[in-house]
Amino acid sequence: MSATPRPWRVHDRYDDEVWAGGGWVAACVPNPDKRSDENETGAANADLIVRAVNAHDALVAALRGIITLNHTPETYESAISAACAALKLAESDR
Repeated sequence: MSATPRPWRVHDRYDDEVWAGGGWVAACVPNPDKRSDENETGAANADLIVRAVNAHDALVAALRGIITLNHTPETYESAISAACAALKLAESDR
């Protein structure tokens, strides 16, 4: 199974909805049955989701580049370790 193709965007009218192409992806509402025009948290969550999803491929590529630097000084060990952990998290199924 693959994810909805990117880029994703926040809907023009409903700022708590995430869309991609011409279709709906997700709504960031506490209770879909009691929708409100005042959903600042939902709008912020939708924005975060869109930014994270749209940045995912670039972040993974950057981390892969860092991992392949092959530098050996101790100053790089921490960065490489963190990059490996972030890459594992970004590429995980969950």
